Order: sequence, then C-alpha cells, then structure tokens
Amino acid sequence: MVPPVDFSLLQPFLPDVPGWTRGTPIGQTITTGVTYSKVNVDYVKGESVIRLEICDSGFNRLLLAPLSPMLAPSYSERNRNWQKRFVKIQDTPGFESWDEDAKEAEVTMVAGGRFIVYARGTNMPDLTPVKSLVQAMNLSQLSSLK
Repeated sequence: MVPPVDFSLLQPFLPDVPGWTRGTPIGQTITTGVTYSKVNVDYVKGESVIRLEICDSGFNRLLLAPLSPMLAPSYSERNRNWQKRFVKIQDTPGFESWDEDAKEAEVTMVAGGRFIVYARGTNMPDLTPVKSLVQAMNLSQLSSLK
C-alpha cells in the first residue's frame, strides 16, 4: 500500500463533455482505518444524470478485492433485462453493466491497479453515454499519478 494522492490531483481527470452540464466537483480524503482519496461530479443532460467518481485506493486490497472477479476478461453475467461484462477501455480493465428496465448504466475501471473510476448513469437511453464519458478520460495519465 501507498498513501493516496491528494484529491485535488484527481480533479483534472474529470472531463468536460459536449452536450452535458458538469456540476461542481467534490473531493475528499477519507481515513477510517482505510485511507483513500476521491473526487466526484455529476453531469446532467435533460433528465439524464451521470455521476463520475475517481478514487485512489493506494493499492489497498480491501477496496480492490471486491472488483477483482469482474476484471477477468472472461467475466460476464446476464439475465433477461440486465447484463454485466468485462470491458477494456484504453488498455485499462474494467466492467460495464446495463439494466434495461431501470435505464441505469455503469462503467467501472481500475487504472494502474490503483485508481477506481466509477461512472453511473440514470435515465439513460443505453450504455453509450456513460461509456463515452469514461472514454473521454485520460486513463493512462491517471495511472501514472504517484
């Protein structure tokens, strides 16, 4: 484990997205036995909202272990209206999920084995807006933070 970077260093990775209104980012460092930094912001377009959060886990296994099974390239779950599967964006492993009934989409990436990027959209037409938001980030530069 390493100390997490200050949350202010995560803020520049929150992209501006054409057609979406970006709110005011909120950042914090949390120490509750597990220390981590995070920043989040909401993007709004009509009735659709995407919350983007970047968390520096400092390589803490308590934060990363629950994500490990879904970072395997063979990972996939599916039922009639819901699916979750492995995805790779900019050579960064993660997973995406789409709930057709709830109109909710999520994309979670783990950049550099340390930075958890989580985007959750509500009132979504499909997974595309949430995935596009994550694709607009510079994940390789995020991975290189120390």
